[in-house]
Amino acid sequence: MKCIAREYQQKAHEGATIAPWFMHGICWVGALGLAALMPVEVTAQPEGRLWLSGPYIAYGAIFNEIHEFDLATTQRTTVATFAAHPNHAATCGDGAVYVLADPNKLYRLDAGSAEVLGSCELPRSGLWQLACKSDGNLLAATDGDIYEYATDCTELGTWASGLSTARYMTRTPDDTVALLIGHPDAATKLVEYNNLGQFLRTVIEYTSDGMDSLVFPSNSTVLLSHRDSNCIKEYNWLTTPAVPVGDFVCDSTRLGATAIALHPSDGSVYAATHDNGCIYAWTATGQMLYEGRAMACYGTPFYPGRPLILANADHDGDGWPDISDNCPNVPNPGQSDSDGDGVGDACENMPPIAQAVVEQLTSTGLQTIVRLDGSGSSDPDNLASELTFAWTVDALVVCDGTDLACAVVAVPLSFGSHEVTLRVTDPYEAYDEVPTQITLDPSQLSVFEIGKVKVEFDHEPARVRIKGQIGLPFGVDYSELVAVASALLDLAGINVLPSTSVEFTVDLDEPEEWKFRDEFGPITKFDIDWKGSRFKFNQDGFPVKLKSQVITTSETVLSLEYEMEDIGGAFSVNFGGVATVEVDVNGLMTAGAGSGVLLDVEEPGEEVALTFPFGL
Repeated sequence: MKCIAREYQQKAHEGATIAPWFMHGICWVGALGLAALMPVEVTAQPEGRLWLSGPYIAYGAIFNEIHEFDLATTQRTTVATFAAHPNHAATCGDGAVYVLADPNKLYRLDAGSAEVLGSCELPRSGLWQLACKSDGNLLAATDGDIYEYATDCTELGTWASGLSTARYMTRTPDDTVALLIGHPDAATKLVEYNNLGQFLRTVIEYTSDGMDSLVFPSNSTVLLSHRDSNCIKEYNWLTTPAVPVGDFVCDSTRLGATAIALHPSDGSVYAATHDNGCIYAWTATGQMLYEGRAMACYGTPFYPGRPLILANADHDGDGWPDISDNCPNVPNPGQSDSDGDGVGDACENMPPIAQAVVEQLTSTGLQTIVRLDGSGSSDPDNLASELTFAWTVDALVVCDGTDLACAVVAVPLSFGSHEVTLRVTDPYEAYDEVPTQITLDPSQLSVFEIGKVKVEFDHEPARVRIKGQIGLPFGVDYSELVAVASALLDLAGINVLPSTSVEFTVDLDEPEEWKFRDEFGPITKFDIDWKGSRFKFNQDGFPVKLKSQVITTSETVLSLEYEMEDIGGAFSVNFGGVATVEVDVNGLMTAGAGSGVLLDVEEPGEEVALTFPFGL
C-alpha cells in the first residue's frame, strides 16, 4: 500500500449524493488506478474497494470512521470505527494497514476485512503523516521533525530534524524516502533522504504551485499533483533537479488534485480534487472511467494533507500484492513456505548477490562471441551450486539452469548494442538481477593468451624469435576467422614493437596453416598452425578419454575412446546436462533421446566421433 497525504478545500458539487464531509484518507483495497485526467468516456469500470479514512465535514463534525466504496457500484459502507479521528494511514507490506488516530494511537487493520488486529500508543502526540520504510519501520512527522517507530509503537529515534512541515512522505522505487516539505498555502519542495534519514538531494526546488502528493509510475518517472495550476505533472526522477516531462493532465474543471494514487498493476489513476470535491478515475492512457462522471462527490471542501492509499501495492515487483505477499520486500513469485509459518522462505534467508561480467571474446563474420560470466555471484546462506542462473539478451533467454550449465556461457551475438541481464535465484526463490549494456565492435578481436613461450635472441643478424601456444575462445574455430591480425610485443613491461598489421597467406590445401613474410620488417616472419586439440580429457587410470576435433559457434566434434574390458559394464557420459551418450555391456554406443548428438563409429567398441549441434 502507498500513502499520499493531501488536503482538500472543496465547494459544493451540483448533484452531490453524499453528505458534506472532509476526506482524510483513501485506501485502495482492491484493483484500482490513477492516470491522465481527461474527460474521455469509457464503459469499463474498475474492480475492488476504495477506503476513505477519517471523513471530515467542513467546519463541522469529524467522522472517526473508515468508509469503503465498491469500485464497480460506488456503493459506500463503513468498515471501521475508532475512538479518535483516523487521519493518516500507511502499509508496510505485511498484509496490514496502519492507521494513525488523534492524538497518538496506532491501529493495525487487516487490509482485506478492515478488522482491527491490534493497537498501541505512540510515545509522542501531535504526530501526523505516516509512511513506511523498506525495512518495515514506520515514519511519523511533527511540524519540523520525523521520528522512526517499530510497528509495536517503540520509538527508534529521530529520523530527521530541522525540516519545514512534512506535507507528504512515501517510499521511492530505490527504497529511499521522498518528502514534500513546506506549507500547503506556501511554497513546497521535493527532497530525497536515504533510509537512515540522511539528506540525499533536492529533487525540485521550492515552488509556489502547491505540490500535494506524488506517485511513481515507473522507476524513472514521478507524478506530482500541483493544486494551484490544476495539473498533475510528470518529471524525470533520475535527474537532479528533476526535469519536467510534461503535463500528465491539466483540467481546470476537475482538478486541483490534492491526492493521487497509482494502481500497481494497470497504472490507472484515482484523484481526489480540491475545487469541486470529487473523486475521479482514469485509465493509464487517460481515458476517463465511470462514463466521464465522478465516482463520488462531497458537498464541502477537502482539507489538504490527508492520505490517498493503495492497499494492493507490490513493492518487490514479484506479482503478489503486499497484502497477500508472504515476503513483501523480497521478490518470490512462487510464494514457497516450507515450514508453513506464513512467512515466505525468501524472507527467512538472505537473497543472493548477482555479479555479471560480459566480455566480447572475438569477431567472426557478421557476429561476435560474447562470454557471459556470472561465476562471481554469491549467496550469504546458500552454496553457489544451489543457485540457478538465467541470462537474457535483449529480453530473450539464452541460458537458464544450474551453475554448471549457465554460470558461464559463450553466445554468438550480432554487432551493435545489447542489453544483457543476469538473474541469480536461490533455492527459496529469492533472487537478484544485474543489467549490463554492451556494444559489440567488429574491430575488436580477443587477445589470444600465450600459455607457453620461448624467446630466442640472435645477434647476427639482430633478431628475436618467439615461440608459443595460443588458443581461440571456446565456440570459435579458426576457419571462422579472417586471416588478418594486429600484433604488438611487450618484453618485461616495455613495448618493443608497436601495433603492426599482419595479413596472412592461407594455403588452400593446408587451410590450418597461416603464414606471413616481410623482409623489411619489423615483423619478418609470423606463422600460425591451428592444428591440435583445443580440448582434452586424459586422466591416468580412467578408462574414458576425450579430445576435440572441431569446436565452432554451431557445432562441436569430439573423439571419445573407451576400454570396455577396463570398465566392465554399461556406462553413460553426461555432457553438462545438455546431451548424454549410452554404452551397453557390448560396447555399443547410442545417443540419449532428444540430445541431437550424431555418432560416427571409428573403432567399434573402442572409439566414436560425437557431433553436437552447438558450440562447446
